[in-house]
Amino acid sequence: MLVAGVAFGATNWTVGLNGGSSGHGQAASVANLTITASAVPSPVNLVYPGAFGDAVVTITNTSTAPVTITAVNLPTSTTYATGYTNSTLATLNTNCTAAQGTVAWRYATGVSGTSHTLTTALVVGSSSTLTVTFTNDVTMGTSAPTGCKSTYFAMPSFTAITATAGSGTPTVSPATDAWTS
Repeated sequence: MLVAGVAFGATNWTVGLNGGSSGHGQAASVANLTITASAVPSPVNLVYPGAFGDAVVTITNTSTAPVTITAVNLPTSTTYATGYTNSTLATLNTNCTAAQGTVAWRYATGVSGTSHTLTTALVVGSSSTLTVTFTNDVTMGTSAPTGCKSTYFAMPSFTAITATAGSGTPTVSPATDAWTS
């Protein structure tokens, strides 16, 4: 019984702290995200004249902190996608130029940089990539020629995104999302 009492007493000693004692911490850095076209997975909803289709992108976050994306800013409604004959976007489709295809981001306006809130916030984990299908966020003009059949489009670049660094459970890839007007 005496041994147990001595052990208990030794573990509850109060220890003083010298002045100036401190810890060291460092904030994570946040780098710009990279958003690129992706051929995988293939869009489910294909675009055709007067209809809406999907766009697939890969978002890369090289930062050591997760990033939460809540909105995208679009170019003008007259900034059109370039047409290609293959999913690697390597060979231009001369029968479906940007001016002919009139493929643009849905809900784009005449003003560049208009912000559109995502249906669900996307969390890109630290030092990782996220593939996202933006459902029905591509539109094709009704005057697109038949040369645009079976064409792959390199969508115009977003002008900006709304994002914050911080904690959050990363979105599982591949994901689907959308934005509204």
